[in-house]
Formats: sequence, C-alpha cells, structure tokens
Amino acid sequence: MTSSAFDPAKFIGRESEQALFDELLTFATAARILAIKASGGNGKSLLLEKFQHRCLTRYPRIPVSLIGLDQLPDDSPLSLVQGIAEDLTSLGITFDKFESDEYEMVAANFGGIRSAAYFQGANLSNARNTKMSATMVNTEHAGTVNVSSAKVPLTPEEEKLAHKYVIRSFFDDLHAYCAKKPVVIMLDSYDKSEPKLKEWIVKNFLERNFFSDTCESCFLALVIAGKEVPEFHLRLPKAVCDLKLLSVNELGRLTKSNVAECLRNHGFESYESHVLEMFYGIIESGKPVSQLVQAIQTFSADGRGQR
Repeated sequence: MTSSAFDPAKFIGRESEQALFDELLTFATAARILAIKASGGNGKSLLLEKFQHRCLTRYPRIPVSLIGLDQLPDDSPLSLVQGIAEDLTSLGITFDKFESDEYEMVAANFGGIRSAAYFQGANLSNARNTKMSATMVNTEHAGTVNVSSAKVPLTPEEEKLAHKYVIRSFFDDLHAYCAKKPVVIMLDSYDKSEPKLKEWIVKNFLERNFFSDTCESCFLALVIAGKEVPEFHLRLPKAVCDLKLLSVNELGRLTKSNVAECLRNHGFESYESHVLEMFYGIIESGKPVSQLVQAIQTFSADGRGQR
C-alpha cells in the first residue's frame, strides 16, 4: 500500500531514526526488526513513508511493503498477507506457489484438504482409472459415477485450513526470495489492529520470520510502529532482544533548525524572525508535528510571512 502523496523534500529531521533504519538495511548484524513506539500525531506514519521512499530510490532498490493495519479490509491474517503480496508483486517479486494455492482456494478446489470428490453429470460405469484435474480416480468397481461442474463451497473448517495453507505458501515463496535478496515489510498502526490480528502477528508472523534460529540467514527486515508495539521482551530473552531488535521508544522533538527547514521546504526562503518563533512555539507547546505542518501549509496558502 504505497503512498503517492509523500514529498521527500518536505520531510524534516528524524536523523537518528533514519540512521537506525539504514543500519537495519545493512543486514550486517542479527538485527532484523525496528520497533517504533510513539504517541499519536508525532509523525510515525510519515517516517515510515520516508523509509519506504528510501528503499525504492536507492540502488539497488529494495522491495518494500507498507501496510496500515487499520486500513485492511478485515482483521484476518490472509488480508494482511494479500496486502503484502500485492505490494511486493508490483515491485517484481513473483509468488508462484502462493498465487497457485490462492487460486485453488478461490476455486474451492483444495484436494489436499478435501477427502471427498463430487461428481455429477457424467457416466463412467465402464471406466477403470480416470484422471481428473491431476487426480487419479479408481473407478474399476464403480457403478455409475456422476461429474459435476458446479463449485462446492468450502466448509468453515476447510476454509480455515485453506487460509493457513495459502499463508504458508506465501512465506515459503518469500523466504526463497529473501535467501538471496532483501525485502522490507513495514506495519503501521499496530495499536489500532484488532486483537485477533495482533495475536497472529506475534504468535505466527514474528515467531516464524524473526524469532527462529534460521532468521539470521534471511534478508527480511521488519519495521513495526504504533502507540504500542509487541512486547518482545515477554517472548524473547533480553540478550536475544538486544541482538535482533532496534527500538525507538519516542520520536524526538524537532529543533528550531528543523522548523526552519520545514519553512524552507514550503517555499519560505525569507521571513520575519517572529515567524520562526511562532511556529517553533507549536513544537515547544508539545503539539504534534502534524499540527506544525498543517499550520505552515495554511500560512503558505494565505501568502503570509514572506518578505
């Protein structure tokens, strides 16, 4: 879910956070996760868009997926995986096994899950062995076998198994790619995701892709952000957390020079000194960065402040 509205020229500050992200991209250590925990309105989402832009414009570029967990069509793990797959496919990664199994799921044609075959409309009474959809059916002692072209929907139990099967196929494909080349997945607004999805992210997504012993040989990195992030220390020893995890516990407050940079990025090459003080006062008062940017944009639209 890429952003087309991001303007890198209007991004300011966050040098320490960008340095941590660049460290993650080296894959030179065991670190594979950057967790960013910060209060609302301080620019977490904009920072992730900056990271995304960094991946896409470097050479060689790194395929990246940025998912807002509060923007998924539903709270199922499959929706999250499909969103990631869509982003990465658009950047040239192929997911052959995943796409094939996803098609089989949509077609309700999971032979590995179903033990029954449904036939109606064709008489095979004189047949011995018949191959249908790559499945050998022994009809030697059959009377009349009917074949149906109608799709029989998966039962809820079958659908649940199908989802797990398709998700596993996606990660098999992803790991095959990441064995040689890097990929970055970014999950925003973790605090706004449903409890069911949070549980899956921790117990399945993180465990399989980042907590296992084989993860260090995989070039897969994760950035996860929100007012809250997973409590990694409850699932991993401190020594392992120190190795695998880079953390930002609060985004630093912007400086006066950052505010001056923001003014320049919005077209203010020259202005009265009180203008800078006015806008820096927004930061000093503890207001979120989003309010600073909005105030400068309004100021710019009104044509005020420039000499």
